[in-house]
Amino acid sequence: MNSDLIARWTTVVTNIAVIVGLIFVGLEFRNTARAIEAERIDDFIGGNAEINSLTVESESLSQLLFKAHTAPDSLTGIELDRVQSWLLMNYDSFRRQTLAYQAGLLPDSVYEVQKAGIGFVFISDAGLELIDLFRASGLDDTTWRAVDESAREARKYCLDPSKKCMARYEALRAGGG
Repeated sequence: MNSDLIARWTTVVTNIAVIVGLIFVGLEFRNTARAIEAERIDDFIGGNAEINSLTVESESLSQLLFKAHTAPDSLTGIELDRVQSWLLMNYDSFRRQTLAYQAGLLPDSVYEVQKAGIGFVFISDAGLELIDLFRASGLDDTTWRAVDESAREARKYCLDPSKKCMARYEALRAGGG
């Protein structure tokens, strides 16, 4: 009788331990899945930070991008090429994000922020001209259309006098640089 009672209690305790272990494994699995999702999102949007660091670390690139806003007609061929290359790096990063979003790897909220942000990258005359050039080619028109819509919305927003985000460029353009 004693051994039968001990066997029953051992079975009960073992079953409870298994249940607690499964709950623990489930919680760890959920935490790991969340961490992997956060890392995946960071991988897709991390390219933006790298591109921004290029601008911050390179005074000449910053000056060049500023010139693209204030005096776009004065860009030399080499300068225009550098500006366009910088814009295309941003486009490539956004394209990766778009493909990830279409594959269900980026949540709507993250993609919508990235989609709005790419427009501010392309608001210069050089940016809008590059959009027109690539849209005319018909290559990846879905992504270029999204960039175009975002850039035109961003430019409209920035040209609103109450927003003042383009005021520093427009004043310098009007004054000749």
